Amino acid sequence: MISIAKTPGSFEISASSQLPVAKCATPSVRGWQSNKPSSSSPVASTRDPSDYSYNTNFSFIDTCLDPQGPLPVILMSLGRSGTDSTWQILKELTGTEMKAVEIVGGFEEETVDFFRSLEGLPTEADNWVLDETYDWRKRGGGTQATCGFYYHIKDFCADGNCLDGKWIFKWFCDEQRRYKEIGGLVGFKWKAYMSALRTDPAYNALKLIAQLGASDTPIRVIRSRRNPFDVYLSELKHSLSEGLPDHCQADNEECLKHHASIQLVVPVDEMFEWLQKTYEEENEIDALLSALGVRTVHVEYDRLYYASSNEEALKEWNRIFRFLGKTDDWAWSDIEGAAGIKPTTKTRSHKKLIENFEEVYGRLKGTKLEQFIRIE
Repeated sequence: MISIAKTPGSFEISASSQLPVAKCATPSVRGWQSNKPSSSSPVASTRDPSDYSYNTNFSFIDTCLDPQGPLPVILMSLGRSGTDSTWQILKELTGTEMKAVEIVGGFEEETVDFFRSLEGLPTEADNWVLDETYDWRKRGGGTQATCGFYYHIKDFCADGNCLDGKWIFKWFCDEQRRYKEIGGLVGFKWKAYMSALRTDPAYNALKLIAQLGASDTPIRVIRSRRNPFDVYLSELKHSLSEGLPDHCQADNEECLKHHASIQLVVPVDEMFEWLQKTYEEENEIDALLSALGVRTVHVEYDRLYYASSNEEALKEWNRIFRFLGKTDDWAWSDIEGAAGIKPTTKTRSHKKLIENFEEVYGRLKGTKLEQFIRIE
């Protein structure tokens, strides 16, 4: 059971909770060869998204997860969807020391590369996820360096086999031991894309998480969704503004003004194609989690951060904390006090934010995507 304190204290990791630094040697060659072809496409494999029974015949689960240790949590969302802000609030209100890192990658190409590497396939990009010299624990707020996460994960794959999904248990067990004296949560931000979730290492990890659902050592998934049009606009804003910080601290007025000064011209055809694909994939991911029976709480970014009232927002936040095992509710002052990062959107009206709004609206009007436009 998670221990949640109203006033988180200041903690240090004791010597007994430290783990040896992983060896930096290249992993040994596997005893099997993949027969899946490499591809320049970001799709790592071609699993039928409706086939929820493929390669999931596990007769038992033997995990090292500690029911008395920090609670294992995955925050699953698209990028530009408030995961840093959400984890910050969870962290503050649970007395958690660990920062959430994107261990499987920060965007689609990185995420696909990560799981392709576990499948034994060639990767397409040179990125930090697979860098054997990258101090990923420092990136994630840990206290000691290891080799790159790819090599750390390979140490967790039994006999070089990373396909069965059990790498996720061993990662959580490692973090539970590391933060055992502190409590709270251990977890990571999983930027979910179907091109990666169709791979064996990802799909089978979700299947194992589902089978743990009713046990005393569950891995809980917080599934947060944001209006995909807002996700697109946020991505566009940052791609057009070199040096623009991703987030602003609540008291950084200069940063907030910088964000507010940006007016967007949306490339309509590109936007429509991206929005249609993303909306369908987000629905597909929800269907996959449901079909597998993954223990999940579904929340909405707009209700967490832009609700019509504090009461509505608080209800959404308390749904998360009850899912994590808290038996009484927080007050809005607790949520507000825990938020160190402030949303950077200057207006909720897309009409005011987008220079070529009429063109954008004309393209979306009459389609299923029109629901994502805000004119107010």
